Amino acid sequence: MNASTDARSKHTDTQRPALLRQALALAVKLLLRRPSAPQWLYIIALLYAVGLVAGMLLFTGRVEQAIYRENASLLAADLQVESSRSFVESNLQRWQAAANARGLQSQQSVELASMLYLRGELLLSRVLAVEAGYPLRGQLLIAEDLEAAAGPAGRAPARGEIWLDARAARQLGANPGDLLELGRATLRFAAVLAAE
Repeated sequence: MNASTDARSKHTDTQRPALLRQALALAVKLLLRRPSAPQWLYIIALLYAVGLVAGMLLFTGRVEQAIYRENASLLAADLQVESSRSFVESNLQRWQAAANARGLQSQQSVELASMLYLRGELLLSRVLAVEAGYPLRGQLLIAEDLEAAAGPAGRAPARGEIWLDARAARQLGANPGDLLELGRATLRFAAVLAAE
């Protein structure tokens, strides 16, 4: 490429925005000079469609954010790793070390179906065993007894404690302070779980 063709290409590159502005200005002048019903109808329809799409994108974005927040609260965390079998201890330690290195919090919990036993009453229940600090997201609401108002727990059940929801407590006829049997363990019913 010689110097004259290089100068011409620079000249055309600087002219393009100016030509585009001139063409746009001419189009607006012609539209305003000779307004016709079909042109205005197309412009109004186009503006309406653009506004509608922009509004829908804004709305769906907000709905998506709300769903993510609610999902994290239901999971009690941002991410959950599940397995029907126990994790290999070395893998679990490696995952927790990687999470800690990134400044993330991690917890273990075990969910199972088991029988609760109290004074001759049996109840098949979903049991969730958690570590201190549960949940990472959201909060637990507990009450001191079946009739009391629920408030934030601020903690997970302590070792040797069990929190029952109101339905399970009523079916077993349990009151806070009662000792329930869960498999071979004896646990003290410490609070009524109002919301998880």
